[in-house]
Amino acid sequence: MTSRSLVLALPVAALLVLPGAVAFAAHGEDCVGINTHISNDDTYDAVAAAGMKWVRIDVNWFSVEPSQGNFNWGEIDRVVNKAQSLGLKVFATFGYTPPWASTGNVDGKEPGNDVPKPGHFEAALRVAAKRYRGKVAHWGLWNEPNLGGFWEGNAQQYVDLIVKPGSDAIHAECPECFALGPELANVGDKLNEYYDTVFGQAKDKFDIITHHTYQDFPELDSGAGIFSDSFYNALDKKRVFSSRMALSEALAKYGITHKDVWITETGYKASPPTDSGEMDYQKKYYELVLKAQLDRAWFTNTFFYEIEDCGIYIPNCDIDGYGILRRSGGPDSTWQDNFTFKPAYNVIKDWMTAHPGWCSGSPVDAGTPDAGGQDAGGTDAGTADGGTVAPTVLYAVRAPAPLNIDGRLDEWNFKYEAPVTSADYVELTAPTSGDSDLSGRVIAMWDDDYLYLGAVITDDVHKNDHLPSEMWMGDSWQTAFDADFDRTAGHYDNDGDTEVGFAVLAGGPSTAQWAAPNGAPSWNPKFMSGKDAQNHLVFEIGIPWAQLPPVVPAVGKLLGFAYLINDDDGNGRKGFIEWSTGIGISKDPSNFGTLALAGGPCEVDSPCQTEADCAGAQMQCQCGGFWTCNGARRCEWMCGSPPDAGTADTGTPTDGGAKDEGPVDDGAQDAGPSDAVEIFDAVQGDHGGQDIGTPDDTGSAVDTGLTDGGGGTGYDVQYVPTDTGPGTPIDLTTDSGGCSCATLYL
Repeated sequence: MTSRSLVLALPVAALLVLPGAVAFAAHGEDCVGINTHISNDDTYDAVAAAGMKWVRIDVNWFSVEPSQGNFNWGEIDRVVNKAQSLGLKVFATFGYTPPWASTGNVDGKEPGNDVPKPGHFEAALRVAAKRYRGKVAHWGLWNEPNLGGFWEGNAQQYVDLIVKPGSDAIHAECPECFALGPELANVGDKLNEYYDTVFGQAKDKFDIITHHTYQDFPELDSGAGIFSDSFYNALDKKRVFSSRMALSEALAKYGITHKDVWITETGYKASPPTDSGEMDYQKKYYELVLKAQLDRAWFTNTFFYEIEDCGIYIPNCDIDGYGILRRSGGPDSTWQDNFTFKPAYNVIKDWMTAHPGWCSGSPVDAGTPDAGGQDAGGTDAGTADGGTVAPTVLYAVRAPAPLNIDGRLDEWNFKYEAPVTSADYVELTAPTSGDSDLSGRVIAMWDDDYLYLGAVITDDVHKNDHLPSEMWMGDSWQTAFDADFDRTAGHYDNDGDTEVGFAVLAGGPSTAQWAAPNGAPSWNPKFMSGKDAQNHLVFEIGIPWAQLPPVVPAVGKLLGFAYLINDDDGNGRKGFIEWSTGIGISKDPSNFGTLALAGGPCEVDSPCQTEADCAGAQMQCQCGGFWTCNGARRCEWMCGSPPDAGTADTGTPTDGGAKDEGPVDDGAQDAGPSDAVEIFDAVQGDHGGQDIGTPDDTGSAVDTGLTDGGGGTGYDVQYVPTDTGPGTPIDLTTDSGGCSCATLYL
């Protein structure tokens, strides 16, 4: 039902109407958007005022390329620029064949639904993706191709002429862009055929799965789910007497468990459009859709249909009443008095106020604001720059022997932890300052065969009576890995991202997997739970490395890592606490923290008096092929000379005008010749071989060790004397001129 302009071009008979049902035309972050078509500027002002962050627009091919090679982008430019000025993200659905590109008008109606000649669709889409690169990153591949009013062809033609070449065209012109689809309508007798053909042959061509459903809710219609499909049937599980697969069943059938799902059309037609009872029903429908999204981790974005009624502009419009605005004046700059605001509009506005985590974007970048919102390593996810955020690191210490997975952590090295507290609480039911009963701490170890994870969870009420696949709805622990450390932004990819869960259910310890790389073996970790002396819940887990491809474990190996603890105090999932981000509010590995494989624990006497002493210590601390101290990768020896000559340290070095996040240098005056190895801050804010959003060091107070690299990959080298411990800045006043061992951290 996406294209109002297409509806204008087609006779009313092109609309598919099911008796007793709504009339249909022919998984990173939870968010909300709305279908706007190509609307007046004041309409987008109203969208932004409601707190929505996305709009779905029609880029009708027959309008933008009315004759081959001659493009008309005026209206698309206006809408995209207006949306961008308001901070709205644009999802653009591209489709509908111009007459010159048609292979033949089979149904004798308007040619928008005709099958195009090979090569023309992708050529036009390449022009669009290139033109709007940096402004539009999400492109839909046609609209509702399983309905004849929008696509005369069959499922195979849709795959061969639209999906495969269209996705390739988008990614060729805009590698950071996303191809979305298949935009199927959850109606009609072709749905299963399209699931099987499209997902069976082209599932990897979609970065995000999109779907349309207007099914009703049993809470509003007692026949929904019995005599007709309900919204839940469309998403989760088909009715006993229905032939259509539910979306999640189709995704599971073809192993599509790692992609976000967006419902890009759903809504309720109030008829008559301003009847109070009908508008109240529409309001309740919107409330139930948002709750359904909240309750499903894999369903992460809703685009309601639609923002504005046809009203006075399109007399006798069959889709009049779906809007949540009805125009009463304008269009002009005083948008507030141009519309009647239906109750469903306020549902979205109130929901966004009550759920500040929705549409929150990524954490603020380190450094100063970047021109155009563009980082050196990627595009901001939505939050403006304005501070320094360093990725979180958890060190996994090498285990001296395989761990016994028995639900106790008495064999574990607790030197490094990843804790969360009630201050990290994200409330899902109402704004709150947190939940003081919930906290947790996680540790990690490893050997050649397993990654070991241990969790200690404090929670005064434990409840989880769900199935393993739905354990996230109760008290549970979710964790995710970016095994190839490519930090894909905005969604899980196929080549290294994994999301799994652990919980104590009625039958005992249980685990589930919701996302996995292609080719990964069946999920089968070791998992036991228990209680510690303080009656805290303990999880002990051993994950075979084979289940986290493509990791080859070694000291110095880095993985993306994040986790959260779900909270259910007896009345359903009420919130969670999260270490780093990238699972709870969005499925976004670019926001994960880092899991770093470090060597085994050992101690080195310090200071060493000669280079030979350091060599001797190196022999004593051989762990996994590396000399390791205090869980770090290896040790470097430094010949101490008198303290460095030069000017006084000014605190934290400045990279290109952006302040590093690490501790200050103790303020010690330099006063002598240089050391053989230069010293710099023990804990840099950069963590990544690059400044996040800023270039190489260019300020007057540059780092005195290795340069950042301005966009490279890896970790800044950090030197720390062994007698000061990890994370402690060098105290230049103690440089006595002798030799000492210094730890090189990851």
